[in-house]
Amino acid sequence: MKSYLTFSLLVLLAIGTQVVHGPRVEAADLMSPQTAERMGLEVAWLRQLHVPAGADSIVDQQIIAHEEDPREFVEVVGAAPEGEEAPVYFRIPTDQIGPNGLPIGKEEAERLARREIRRMARKKLELSVSSRTVPRINLYTAANNGTIECRDANSGKPIWMTQVGNPTLNFGKMGIDDKFVTLTNGGNLVKIDATNGEPINTVRTTSTPMYGAINAGDFALVPTIRNGVEGYPLNDTTIDPFMEIVAGLALEPPTKSPTSSKIAWATDSGFVYVMELSGAPSVLFRLNTDGIVSGRIASAEGDRFFFGSEEGQVYGLKATRTGRVLWSHPFGEPFYKAPYLLGAKVFLPSAYGNLYAIDEQTGDPVWDAPAPNVDEIIGGFDGVLYVRLHSRNIAAIDATTGTV
Repeated sequence: MKSYLTFSLLVLLAIGTQVVHGPRVEAADLMSPQTAERMGLEVAWLRQLHVPAGADSIVDQQIIAHEEDPREFVEVVGAAPEGEEAPVYFRIPTDQIGPNGLPIGKEEAERLARREIRRMARKKLELSVSSRTVPRINLYTAANNGTIECRDANSGKPIWMTQVGNPTLNFGKMGIDDKFVTLTNGGNLVKIDATNGEPINTVRTTSTPMYGAINAGDFALVPTIRNGVEGYPLNDTTIDPFMEIVAGLALEPPTKSPTSSKIAWATDSGFVYVMELSGAPSVLFRLNTDGIVSGRIASAEGDRFFFGSEEGQVYGLKATRTGRVLWSHPFGEPFYKAPYLLGAKVFLPSAYGNLYAIDEQTGDPVWDAPAPNVDEIIGGFDGVLYVRLHSRNIAAIDATTGTV
């Protein structure tokens, strides 16, 4: 059985792509269970979001893995075929609420798992009880009336919902970490407790925000219309906010490294900036790129960042103190969208609809030829990349060969 976390997350992306990017969606417009099955997927859940006017009112939607707040599951598993993961027949979380209103705990979860094995005895399967700890995966949705909701991404069950800000002002994208959710509302930055949805405070930004906020290290960072970024403390409110002036306006929200508090963003002056947001915030370096980088930058472990430019140049960058270009290769086609990382490869669609697969270490093309007619990358796992074509159909592409 495929990893149930990536499995259900990809289904969320597949059925949610139209919700986020398209017009108001009816049930008939979503991917059918039959179509999902043909593509090797299944619909994990389908629930109504608390948004005022359908998909058009969704401002931002993010799936976040909370590594510091993991979740434990007890499972009934079968014998593992050679080279494959053991099939899971029954799964129960140890934090599931019992009849007394409290989490049932591991001991009770194991008892329920053993009971399930007895019920399945007639199937004559080789079964055992095991447990696994995984990151807590939540789905966050922000609506244009200030409604913010948090759901369990594996089940769709609501965890909390709150309403903040002034609905007559524009809301920006959310910054999310294990403790806080931040978002901009006009010229205000709203901070919310990520564990229960309780609003904490609202501060006035010095300049007008452009996209929203991103949480990294000790600060919520806000790109502004004044050729720079502003940082507001998350934990220690006695620290003064800071402002950093840079060359040009940010073209997309900054991207955080998954393994540190370093962030990177590109500007319309042809620079990519990398900044450290732990301790005393500082710009580590800037890179003068061959062509403007208008797509959002992608990040990987080891403080590595990947992006393509409008001149067709693709970069691999390591965020050291002086900045290290791992590789830089021309591909002859403009790139306007964000790369997607899967299986040590960088996938990047060009403005002409050609999807390139690039070796993460060397920057060399992996496929003999790019996959044509690709509009947007939805997600991927287990060596399969799911994309939306220019025809609006969804396709599955072999990440190794590039064949549909």
